[in-house]
Amino acid sequence: MTNSIHRLSCQTPEHYTPRKYIEAVRYVLGDIDLDPASCEMANVIVQAKVYYDMVTDGLRQPWTGKVFVNPPGDKRGKLVRAFWRKANLHVVKGEAVVVWLGYSIEQLRTLQSCASLGDRTCPSPLEYPLCFPRERIEFVEASQPEQMQMELPELGLEVSPSDVQGDSPTQSNFIALLGGDEEIKHRFVHRFRAFGDVIEPTYFQFRESQYAGVCEALARSGPCTRTHLARALGIRRRRLATIINELIAQGIVCKRGHSLYLIR
Repeated sequence: MTNSIHRLSCQTPEHYTPRKYIEAVRYVLGDIDLDPASCEMANVIVQAKVYYDMVTDGLRQPWTGKVFVNPPGDKRGKLVRAFWRKANLHVVKGEAVVVWLGYSIEQLRTLQSCASLGDRTCPSPLEYPLCFPRERIEFVEASQPEQMQMELPELGLEVSPSDVQGDSPTQSNFIALLGGDEEIKHRFVHRFRAFGDVIEPTYFQFRESQYAGVCEALARSGPCTRTHLARALGIRRRRLATIINELIAQGIVCKRGHSLYLIR
């Protein structure tokens, strides 16, 4: 073997997921119905019932059922944002449950920046249960088929450890669960704790409860000012302003003059 094996997860658009993480995903979801960013070689390990590749284009296809996504990388993050929006669209509609494997913390920052701009089609990954693996994931690069062979012993392909060259992976990763019932969430937390810390979105659950409180108060009182609403709810005006701005961006609340209205 003459080529060294690189393990930087985002040097190429295609980077395949190691078997142990796929097995964990299968434990959480059961079967994997769809992998929308895959290829024939990668699907030998993933074993999705349906997969889309660069030709069939997963961004143009329906996503239904239990979905695993290891999105293709690109320098500006356009593909990542597009796949993230697509995943959230089908999760919100109740059409899919998604396990998302983020190849770098930089990807996490990219998706958070979308959410901070008020793009509700691109919510922060922090709104979902997240696993941060202790060890950096050694993705298999599409440009390095030698390492892919190491992942496929059942094909009778043998690679000596002495043939493998290269450095350790340089990117930290995250894994998110989008949607699913309580049983699926429980399995995600239980299984992925073996890889690293799992964080559940308690902060965002608290924020959603504040959203609900504002809407209920406006429904009871009718149009009112921010000052009146802050007093009624016992929320600081600065915090309330943030909530109101997000509700306005979502088309739930509107402002006319100094008064706030609930859009029915």
